[in-house]
Amino acid sequence: MFRWLDLLSVRRYFLIFWGMVYGFGAMGLAWPPTQPFFLLCVPYVLILGAVHVWFMERPVPMPHTVLLLLGCLAGWLVEVYGVATGAVFGAYHYGIVLGYAPAGVPLVIGVNWLVLVYAASQLSYAAQISPEIRPFMGATAVLLVDVFIEPVAVFLGFWSWDTPGEGSLFVAPMRNYIAWWLFSLVLLSLAEMASIRRSNPVLLHYAAFQLGFFLLLNVLLVF
Repeated sequence: MFRWLDLLSVRRYFLIFWGMVYGFGAMGLAWPPTQPFFLLCVPYVLILGAVHVWFMERPVPMPHTVLLLLGCLAGWLVEVYGVATGAVFGAYHYGIVLGYAPAGVPLVIGVNWLVLVYAASQLSYAAQISPEIRPFMGATAVLLVDVFIEPVAVFLGFWSWDTPGEGSLFVAPMRNYIAWWLFSLVLLSLAEMASIRRSNPVLLHYAAFQLGFFLLLNVLLVF
C-alpha cells in the first residue's frame, strides 16, 4: 500500500513534509477563520522542526553538541536581558503565541536563534569564501531573515515593540537590526574559531522553508 514511500529517501521525505507544513501553515495563518488554530501550532512546529533537523545531523560529536546547545542558551539569554532592560534590541515584549516564556522570553526563541545562526554558518561555509569573511556573510544573512520576520511576527502577536520603527517592512527600531547583526556575528565568529564544519543535509532547505514562509505571509498579511 505504501510501497511508493520506498522510492523516497529520508531527505526527500523531510523536504516534502516541511514544504507542506510551512506552505499550509502560511495559508492557515493568512485565513482569519483558521488563524487561531494555526497560531496555537506555531511553537510546536518550531520545536519539531529543530528536533527533526537535529535528528538528520546524527551522529553528532559531543563537543559539537555542547557548542550548539550553548548557542541556543546564549540566544535565549540575550533576549531575556533585552526584554528586561530594552538595552539590546529596544523596548519590546513577547505575547502568548510562542508558548512557555520564563523570564518573559519563550524558550522556543533560543531554539530558533540556533537554527538561524547554524544555517547561516553552513551557508557561509558552503560559499567557499575566506574564513575571515564567513562570519560577516552569515550575520548579514541572519539580519536579512529578521527583516522579513519582524512584520509578520508583530502582525500575528509573536511580540510587540514599545517604540516601533517606521514603514511596513522595518517595523522594529533600527537598533534591533544592528543588534541582530552584531550578536549573530559574535556567535558565528565563535563557531568559526571552534571549527564547526559539519554539513547537515537538510538544514539550509529547512531555513529556506522558514524564509519562504515569512516572505509569503508578508505578501498575504502585511503589504
